[in-house]
Amino acid sequence: MTVSMEKSEIIQQEILNYLQAFTELNNYAPTAREIQKGIGMRTLSNTQYHIEKLISRGLITRDPKKARTLALIEPGDDHE
Repeated sequence: MTVSMEKSEIIQQEILNYLQAFTELNNYAPTAREIQKGIGMRTLSNTQYHIEKLISRGLITRDPKKARTLALIEPGDDHE
């Protein structure tokens, strides 16, 4: 595993943790900008890149036509 791969995994875990904590606290999902600020990312585009990676890995889902629809996919959930 390369250093950049490890860093990506760390960032993606931070996003997952932030998404879970924010949603539990507020009863709605954070925006990409709120995630960016919450985990200290420098750019919104980099945050969105990692969100897309998490979606492609099947760890989170979202409705691109609606705001605040990011959600964790729990093991056993059927999100196809």
